[in-house]
Amino acid sequence: MKSHKTALFLTIGLWCLYTLTLGKGPRNGDEMVLFFMAESIVERHSLDIPQALEAGYPYGKRARDRRFYAPTEALPAVVSAPLVAAGKGLLPKNASRVMTFYVPGTFAEAATAAAMALTAGLLFLMIDSLGLGTRVAGSASLLFAVATMAWPYSRYLYREPYLSLAIVAALALLLRWRQRADPRALFWAGLAVGAGIWCKREIALALPGIAILALAPARAGAGHEPAVGIPWKSSARALGRFLLGPALAVGLLLAWNLSRFGDPFTLGYPDADETGKALVGFGTPLWVGLYGFLLSPGKSVFLFNPPLLLAIPGLALLWRRDRVLATTLSAIVAVNLLVLSTWNHWEGAWCWGPRHALPWVAVAMPAIACFLVHRPRGAVARVVWRGAIVIVTGLGCGAQVLGVFVSYMTYARHSGAYYKDIATYQITFNPWRAHWEQLLFHLDSIRMGRIPDLDLWQCFFLAEGVSPLLIVGASAALGAGSIVGLLVFWRRASRESVDQIPQ
Repeated sequence: MKSHKTALFLTIGLWCLYTLTLGKGPRNGDEMVLFFMAESIVERHSLDIPQALEAGYPYGKRARDRRFYAPTEALPAVVSAPLVAAGKGLLPKNASRVMTFYVPGTFAEAATAAAMALTAGLLFLMIDSLGLGTRVAGSASLLFAVATMAWPYSRYLYREPYLSLAIVAALALLLRWRQRADPRALFWAGLAVGAGIWCKREIALALPGIAILALAPARAGAGHEPAVGIPWKSSARALGRFLLGPALAVGLLLAWNLSRFGDPFTLGYPDADETGKALVGFGTPLWVGLYGFLLSPGKSVFLFNPPLLLAIPGLALLWRRDRVLATTLSAIVAVNLLVLSTWNHWEGAWCWGPRHALPWVAVAMPAIACFLVHRPRGAVARVVWRGAIVIVTGLGCGAQVLGVFVSYMTYARHSGAYYKDIATYQITFNPWRAHWEQLLFHLDSIRMGRIPDLDLWQCFFLAEGVSPLLIVGASAALGAGSIVGLLVFWRRASRESVDQIPQ
C-alpha cells in the first residue's frame, strides 16, 4: 500500500508538470479529429464529426445514415469530453472563434497528460514489484517521464499515450498474477487490454507478448528469488478470465462498425490519402522502416529516446532475473517493430519523432531499471556505468525540451523537408538544428520584450489577450503541485534500500 501512495504522488506531480507545459491545443488533422469527437460528445451526444468536413479535413467515412465518422477509436475522446466541456464552460459569451477552439482543445490535452502520468505511476509499481527497490523504480519512472517522448506526447491529442497506459496496466496486472496467483488480476489485465482496443487497435501487435506473460505459470516470489511454482490447475478458467475483456471489446467494436457501415470489418478509413496512397496497407519495404525507426535522424527511437540505449544491456540483466518477462517485453517490441516498419505510413504522419514507438519505450523501462540497479565491479567499469546513465539522461532531457517548447509543425510543415508529394515521408528529414535555432530565437524575443511564440498555452493565451494575472496564477499552482508531488514522491521512494542483481 505504501508503494501505491508513492506512485500516486508521482502521478500527481507529473500531471501538474505535463499540464504546466501543455501546448495551445490541436496542431494537425489527427489531433483535430480526436478533439472533434470529444466536442461532438459534449454538444450532440454523438461521435460523428461534421466539424472535420467543415474544416476541410475529410479523414473518415460516411455511415449508412450519411453521418461522417472518423476511424479513430472512441475511448480517448470519451475520456477527454468532460475536460472539453469544462473548457467550453469557462469561455466568455463574446469569445473569439480562435479561443472557442483552442481553450477546450488545451483542456482536452490535460486528459492526455493524465494518461501519460498514470503510465509513469504504473511503471513505478511494475518495476518495484520486480524486487529492484523503490529508489530504482523511481529513477526509471522519472527517466521515462522527462527523458523520453513521454513528455512531448503528454501534450498532444494522440492515442499513443492511452495505448501505452493500457499495455503497461496489463503487464503490471499480469505480473501481480504471476507473483500472487491472484485470479482477479487476470480479469483486470484482460479489461486493460479491452480498453486498449478502444484506444488504438494497434494493441493487437502487443498481444503475442502479453499472451506469453498471461500463459506463464503463476509463481509466489518476486525478484530473483526462486519461484515456488504454483501449478496452473484451472488453465481454461484462468485464460477465460483474461480473454473476457478483449472479447467483449472486440465484440462491441464489430457491432459498432456494423451499425454504422453495415459491415463489422469496415473501420472508417478513407480509401486513400491525398496522393492516392492507401492509408491501410503494408507497402513500405522492411529495410526502409527498420532504418527509419532505428537510425534515421527524424524518426530514430534512440535519438528521440536516448535512455533506450540502456535497455540493450539491461535486457540481458532482466533475462537473469525473469526470463518470462524478458521474453514478453522483447516480443512486444520485436513484433511492433517488424510489422510497423512495413506500414504505409510508418512515420506516424505529422508528429514529433517516431509516434508509433511510444508504447515500446514504456515497455522497455523494466530492462532499463535492471541496468540502473546493476553496479559493475571495478572502478573503471563503475565510471563507465555512471557516465552512460548521466549522458543518456542529459541527452534525453535535452531532446524533450526541444520537442516540448518548439512545435513540431513549425519546421516540419513550412520547411518542405518532412513530406515529398504531400504524403511521402523523406527519410533524410532532420529537425534537430532547426528546433534548436527556433528555441534560441524564441528565447531571444523574451529579451527583446516580446511574447515568445513557444508551443505553450501560456504564450498563446497571453497573445490572445487573456489576463496575465490569471495565467501566472494557474502556472504557479501547477508548478507548485509538480514540485511538491515529485519531492514527496522521491522522498518516499528513497526510504527503502536497493537490491542488486547477482553478478
